[in-house]
Amino acid sequence: MKLNQLKLLVNDVEKSFEFYRQALKLEVIHAPEDQQAQLRAGEAILTLLAAHKFEADLGVKGQTACPGGFVLQFQVPDVQASYAAALSAGAQMFKSPRRTPWRTLSAFLRDPDGVLVEIYRPLTPTEELRARPERQA
Repeated sequence: MKLNQLKLLVNDVEKSFEFYRQALKLEVIHAPEDQQAQLRAGEAILTLLAAHKFEADLGVKGQTACPGGFVLQFQVPDVQASYAAALSAGAQMFKSPRRTPWRTLSAFLRDPDGVLVEIYRPLTPTEELRARPERQA
């Protein structure tokens, strides 16, 4: 398992992007677009997300600790197994494993202190094709 990304839920993506880019000199990966941006912090990625968009994408309006909240994101080989292990270790379920708009299989839990944690793996190309809606002719 590796911790590779921190998602910071913010009120204003552009303002936060400029702060982290200028104040900390983080390398730009993706400039603000569609209410999100990404910066590199060493080997890790800082993703800035509009709190209201993140909540809307998950269908959990008002349930995340935001703005100013964050999501610890861990890439794992087996989401179901990691999800079960986390629940056994005392995590509280937030959202069970599901395909996300950002093309992952993700589960969301709260750690014992209430921090929102995402465990995920990227969708395979076959899973991505199955997840796409059919186009209207």
